[in-house]
Amino acid sequence: MLSARLFCIVVLFMLLNVSIGQNKLDSLLNVLQQDIEPRERILTHNRIARIQINRDTTQAHYHKDIMDSLSVQHNDTLGRFLTAAIQNIFAVKNNDLEKSEAVLKEQLKLANVMNQGKFKTGVNYELSILKQKQGEMDSAIHYALESYKLFEESPEAHAMNKLMILNHLGGLSKQANKYKQALSYYLRADSMSASIDHYAAATKKGNLYNAIGRIYLTLLDTLNSIDYHRKSIIEYKIVDDKAGQSTSYGLLAKLHMPMNHDSTLAYLRTSLALAREVGSAYHIAEAQNLYGDYWLKQGDSRQALDYYNKSYDLFSSIDRLGSIAVTTMRMARLEEKQGNYQRALSLLDDASVHYESTENIDGRQAVSYSKALVLEKLGRHKDAITLLWDAYNLKDSLNFIKYNKEVKELQVQYETEKKQAALEKQDLVISKQRSERKSILGMGGLLFSFAGLLIWNLISRSKKNRKLSVQRDQLQEQKIIQLEKEKEIMSMASMIEGQEAERARIAKDLHDGLGGLLSSVKVRMTTIMDEIHQIESFNIYQRTTEMVDEACDEVRRISHNLIPGALRLQGLKTAVRHLAEELESTHDLTVSSELYGFDEPIDETRSTFIYRIIQESTNNIVKYAKASKVLIQMFESEDEYQIVIEDDGQGFSKIQDSDGLGLKSIRSRVNYLKGTLDLDTRVGIGTTLTINIPK
Repeated sequence: MLSARLFCIVVLFMLLNVSIGQNKLDSLLNVLQQDIEPRERILTHNRIARIQINRDTTQAHYHKDIMDSLSVQHNDTLGRFLTAAIQNIFAVKNNDLEKSEAVLKEQLKLANVMNQGKFKTGVNYELSILKQKQGEMDSAIHYALESYKLFEESPEAHAMNKLMILNHLGGLSKQANKYKQALSYYLRADSMSASIDHYAAATKKGNLYNAIGRIYLTLLDTLNSIDYHRKSIIEYKIVDDKAGQSTSYGLLAKLHMPMNHDSTLAYLRTSLALAREVGSAYHIAEAQNLYGDYWLKQGDSRQALDYYNKSYDLFSSIDRLGSIAVTTMRMARLEEKQGNYQRALSLLDDASVHYESTENIDGRQAVSYSKALVLEKLGRHKDAITLLWDAYNLKDSLNFIKYNKEVKELQVQYETEKKQAALEKQDLVISKQRSERKSILGMGGLLFSFAGLLIWNLISRSKKNRKLSVQRDQLQEQKIIQLEKEKEIMSMASMIEGQEAERARIAKDLHDGLGGLLSSVKVRMTTIMDEIHQIESFNIYQRTTEMVDEACDEVRRISHNLIPGALRLQGLKTAVRHLAEELESTHDLTVSSELYGFDEPIDETRSTFIYRIIQESTNNIVKYAKASKVLIQMFESEDEYQIVIEDDGQGFSKIQDSDGLGLKSIRSRVNYLKGTLDLDTRVGIGTTLTINIPK
């Protein structure tokens, strides 16, 4: 019964719309029967053509042709511009990009003749979107910048339009792998969105925050990525945008997958439920892909493949080539884990074809790298090395170091600009108050000069106000000093976070790339030894094998130092114990560790920073202290963590040596964690480092 009523309501609504549209069309046709000016006649034909575009193509062309004829007859530039606009709509509907480009360039000439900024802005924006479709990214960025420049020059331009073009510029820059530039546009758009009605801009802000979060994920900045995706959910909830929320929850699931299985599952369930509620094939497929990733990580290949196949079918039904390529890559990874290397290579070839058609450099690089790993497992080492070089030539991994540094600086700059803007606003208020006081005093001098007592009161009040003004100025100076301090801490923190991300990347490359290849070399050498029994210089083989073993051990040692496995898998307490044991086994030191508390998990950034503080401190002891005993103590209370590192070495002069690079690195990390550092060193007796970090 309910379904029947709902169907009737929908049908009635459609009929009502048709009726209203027909009434509007009849009204416009009646206007054409009247004696009207040529310009009004052109505008009326334009309105009719636009209504008929999605209803009756023949009628739309008919009215467009009349517009064209009248515009030429009366030399009406606006009419010619509007005629071209309708021609472009037809070209876009027919996917005739060459025709669309020719028409848009003609429109741009006409807009310049009329000197209409609004028209020039719109045409440049459409040309940018066209060039993006054609894969000409430099031209797309050029036209988008022209559009934004015109927006900036126009005082009446709406902030929402500026937000839209900045978002578009960010997307173009990201597509061109210019991450710093993309983040710059996105952050500028975020600043501008503050002046727009919150409800009206909510969806755009949600999309913007997700875009920023994705860039941070690309640059391995997990904390900022999580923060922006959470912000996006808040914006989407304002307008009940369930599709947007589904995307954000999916991205959060992806970020939490390596860290927290419970959180990952919760986010995945929410993402898929919202996607199904909306009924969006794309969002359902995205959520199912992430479910596949989760089950693959859990070792359940059957469930993983089931979800990947569902996603593949859905993406194919809506012709999303890029998404099909990503899903195919996931399926290839699954086949590789199961040892089906030929099947994995076949799937990677399919993904490569899809990425070629979308000109996705990141995707092509990922395919090359994945194929290299599979070929290496098949023993095709020469082909594997060739593909690895192809992958790194597509996008040199060293660029990430540069991008991370520049992006962190950019983030600090924008945060500082926001705070500076707030201070300038406060300055303006104080200046206005001063101006008002001066005006009042001037009027008082003219009107009440005969009232001595009143003047005395005004003078007293003025003195009091001046005193308040001085106090405000002092407060302002203190705020500026504080801002500078915060900026310095943020810069140091950005540098340290970048170092940690780069350590993780290098460790992964060493372990997955070089380590795997060395192991394969050893296996092949063993095979050769089994096959060749008559080797006169056997000791050469023996020494070569020993050298390979040493190289493998060195790779493992470097990877462990860059990102200790115990810290990731077993937590801070175990990692520090391992560090103490390693120090004692590799150096002539007696190392004691006393660890109290630290039984509950600590967030990844905090535990990594504390571990680095202890590691840097013990490195300094090994290098400079000439100590025989080292004590590492860690205490956890309700409010804080305390770390004490003590040695019986030669100590040093605080004045001369306390600003060394090692101590600077320790101080930077302590400052980031809002902690305190106390250094007690005596020449000939030893050094004690005490660090307190609030929870």
